[in-house]
Amino acid sequence: MSIKKPIVVKIDQKRVAFKQHKLADSYSSKATSHEQAATTENSNQEIQPYTREYPEHTLPSSYKNKKTQFRNVRPIVIAAVSAVVIGSILGVILLNMFVNIDELTSNGNSNQVGSIGTVDTNDQDDQSESNDKGNSSEGSLKTLPAMNAFVLQGGVFSEETNASDEANRFEQEGYTPVIWEQDEQFYLLVGLSDSKEHAKSLAETLDSHNLEVFVKDWTSPELELDLSEEEREWFQSVQEQWQKSLASISEQESMVLHDWESILETHPQGSDKVDSFIQSSEPILSNLQEANNTESQTLLLKMWKALNKLGE
Repeated sequence: MSIKKPIVVKIDQKRVAFKQHKLADSYSSKATSHEQAATTENSNQEIQPYTREYPEHTLPSSYKNKKTQFRNVRPIVIAAVSAVVIGSILGVILLNMFVNIDELTSNGNSNQVGSIGTVDTNDQDDQSESNDKGNSSEGSLKTLPAMNAFVLQGGVFSEETNASDEANRFEQEGYTPVIWEQDEQFYLLVGLSDSKEHAKSLAETLDSHNLEVFVKDWTSPELELDLSEEEREWFQSVQEQWQKSLASISEQESMVLHDWESILETHPQGSDKVDSFIQSSEPILSNLQEANNTESQTLLLKMWKALNKLGE
């Protein structure tokens, strides 16, 4: 074993020598005393409990799901509660408004009936009379009734030129057909009667001349026209006289022409529709004086067609 040399240390300018084993023992005893002191000191202090803190990303999944669900439901709950509150407030306001309006209306009506009830009745009568006078002079929508008779139809065509070509064949036999456009078709009408039996007898006469026709129930619709009351009454008188003239033809009687003349003489003045109809009817009426039975049928067909054109 090697001999340990003493350690020389200056203390207060004096040299002091220590052996190494004694110095080690000194350090060891000092360290032991320090550890005991530390142990004694720590034993007098309370031991603080340890609380584990979880970071947000380490929270349990069930906790995070509940928190997310609450965040999603909260706006819906707030909106529903707000809607109920606002709706209740508006309902109360509107209810009060309607109650007040009903009270004002009932009070106003009772006051009017009590104070000027009889005056209002007289005013209404005066107003209705003035309206009647106004309608008699000013135009408004009036209805002319539909017209009906039995016709001899010689054909129906989609083109007017084809109807005209067929009409030439009847004219060569002494008949004058009327081409009547209706529902985008062109009808060739050869004869006219107010009864089906008489129309059938006329059809047999044509058949004997190798002219094929058949009897058809023909109707022109009622007309809605802008007319004064005077104009409406005049056109209705024309329709009635037309029916009488047709009946006289069917019964092989002479037509009373002076009735037509009196109607034309008493027509309303200053009416465009009346003037236009008279202008187209005067040649027809002038030819009726010398027309035979077959020609009279054609002339009445033309007048019927002129009346129907009033609605165009």
